[in-house]
Amino acid sequence: MIIGLEKVSKSYEKPGSLKKREVLNEISLKVDSGESLSVIGPSGSGKSTLLNILGTLDMPTSGMVKLNDKNILNYSESQLAEIRNQHIGFIFQMHHLLPQLTLLENVLLPTIASNSNNDKAGLERAKELLESVNLHDKIKQYPSQLSGGECQRATVVRALINQPGLILADEPTGSLDEDSAEQLGELLSKINKEQNVAMIVVTHSMELAKKMNKMYKLNHGKLVGMNNN
Repeated sequence: MIIGLEKVSKSYEKPGSLKKREVLNEISLKVDSGESLSVIGPSGSGKSTLLNILGTLDMPTSGMVKLNDKNILNYSESQLAEIRNQHIGFIFQMHHLLPQLTLLENVLLPTIASNSNNDKAGLERAKELLESVNLHDKIKQYPSQLSGGECQRATVVRALINQPGLILADEPTGSLDEDSAEQLGELLSKINKEQNVAMIVVTHSMELAKKMNKMYKLNHGKLVGMNNN
């Protein structure tokens, strides 16, 4: 098991009220290596909250979060930061590439944060990954010189650069046109299969959701399995 949730709940205090707003309600989930799943649901249903808890960016109100069978809720912030850098790759709706860095430099940023001593190996992996997503001829260009689809493909490479076991994607096609969204969806599916990386995608797009092995719907705080055929 790469990542698991055991009866995870999350609630927030309502401003000016003693009542709390319950976003997640005793969600249990297990994801293994090479498995992919999507989570759909209406806006405000808690999809991003769920992904943030899976990615250690937020903590549940109750329940347990396990990464590689270890409970991580009592880890220090420095330990969680190391987990995010070494074991989890993040892909967001907006690419968040730094405009002052070239495409190659943006992709290599996580290797700098990990204090890797093998700069040559990281550079070679970056170039190989960029070539695999047809960006090998763009490595010296800046984000402003690239299309939205190209920038998102670069964020996929950045997410993979440290060889994480888990990829978390939050509305990765939300800012793309139809053709670019289709290409990115195919790329994510290919990476999941070829690199045996676990993948969790939250999305409004049924087309993207159906590309994952399993599909869930999040509504009223509950996670319900769906048929993705």
